[in-house]
Amino acid sequence: MIPENLRGAIVDLAKFTNSFVRKIVCGTNHCLILFNDGQLAGFGGNEEGQLGFDIKEFGNYLNEIKLNKFVLFDAKTGSSIGDYDILDIGAGNNFSLLLIKAKSKTMLVKFGMYPEDKYRDDIDNVKIVNVVELDYEEIGALRSIFVSGGRSLLITESNDIYIGQLDFNLNPINKYRLLERFPSQIKTVSLGLIHCLILDSKIYEN
Repeated sequence: MIPENLRGAIVDLAKFTNSFVRKIVCGTNHCLILFNDGQLAGFGGNEEGQLGFDIKEFGNYLNEIKLNKFVLFDAKTGSSIGDYDILDIGAGNNFSLLLIKAKSKTMLVKFGMYPEDKYRDDIDNVKIVNVVELDYEEIGALRSIFVSGGRSLLITESNDIYIGQLDFNLNPINKYRLLERFPSQIKTVSLGLIHCLILDSKIYEN
């Protein structure tokens, strides 16, 4: 049974746009919806900025819908990224990830806080919306992202899988590291607490 206030919010969202839903992801207490025209909706808790809004300004917007295209800034230069397309989305415990394409380059953007962010000495300086620093020359172009709990997987165009935040023994990871070089194209991934299932293109060849 869907709560009345949440059901009403979804109905309002359907009236707001003529687009169809491309992907829905849910974290512990927030949800993101990506539409085929690139619009992004977020609702649920925003206690740690996982909806992409400043905590002090917006607080907890439970079941409030925010539908817009975020203005993103490069963490290194402080300047606006400019026009971009949202390719994929993911939602974890108290953070969200966006895979975007800007100026022919794929980039990973974080909303909220990773598990390790809470224990930083400079916690007040942790940016709510931030471009994730990755060695793109080493990793290569990203194709999709999958997030569950405190862990995220990045899938590259060459079907390499990189893991970040937590490994499958629940140990923290300081930077994304190579998990597996997959021999065939990855179709989708399902992440559990300490395990992972991968569906690849070989299933269609049999």
